[in-house]
Amino acid sequence: MEVHVLSRKFIKPSTPTPNHLRIHKLSFFDQLTPPVHIPFLFFYPSDGISTTNEKLQKLQKSLSDTLTLFHPQSGRYIKEELMIDCSDQGVEFFEAKVNVRLNELLSLLPKRLELLNHFVPWDIGFGILPTTPMVAFQVTVFECGGLAICTFTSHVVSDGVAMTAFINTWATASRLGIEEVVRPRFDLSSIFQPRDNIAREIVNTPPPKFSGSDFKVVTRVFLFDAAKIAELKDKLGGSGEERKPSRVEVVISVVWKALVLAARARNEGKLRNSVLALTFNLRGRTALPMLELYFSHKIG
Repeated sequence: MEVHVLSRKFIKPSTPTPNHLRIHKLSFFDQLTPPVHIPFLFFYPSDGISTTNEKLQKLQKSLSDTLTLFHPQSGRYIKEELMIDCSDQGVEFFEAKVNVRLNELLSLLPKRLELLNHFVPWDIGFGILPTTPMVAFQVTVFECGGLAICTFTSHVVSDGVAMTAFINTWATASRLGIEEVVRPRFDLSSIFQPRDNIAREIVNTPPPKFSGSDFKVVTRVFLFDAAKIAELKDKLGGSGEERKPSRVEVVISVVWKALVLAARARNEGKLRNSVLALTFNLRGRTALPMLELYFSHKIG
């Protein structure tokens, strides 16, 4: 499988960002976020109606309109100031093609997850520079006319839920027009006020070093049948009015137990220290008004 990049450009907001929005101060949660980019990848079969060129033009036009509402996405992260300069420098947009059909790629997944790296605009391990865009996009066209759309977004400015809101807004703007979208809010720093001194100390602390030259991250996909998950929930939930575990809790428990047992088997039957970290969405779980409209991090 080969992916060839056909073009690369910067897309800017369709209207300039007002001067009073030029500086986007990060909330305390945002200040603590490492400056890494996270990929989101979506696959779409061909609709058999619009041409590829028509789709690409529509995606770029609606993206430009969407960026007018999400002005930090077109800016640049200023690490020393813990802020985003909303300078309308734009997001990077790649057009590419691949020499396979969409169903051929999907048939190879999930056993060959490394193939997905070809649909990401940048190397996931790249370094962050002052000129690095907050978001990059790659639209890859399959031989069948289907599309792969990857958004590669800075974790500083958005978490998974916030980026989903951006993608949904982009989709609505593409289908119905920018007039039909709900405008986000970016003043979360007024609720979770910045703490520059604490944030700088944490951000400037070097990351921990892992021992061993053969350290690597392993990614695997496990498929759980819905009926089996329901059965596990009943089995682990106890009786009476006790709260039954959620689907996520059940699956995590099964996987975590297997990992602990495997680690002990490889360590001569001895348990070793291990940590499981979970994040959760605070939207809808606080008394703060309209928190779901804020575009930022709301995790705890």
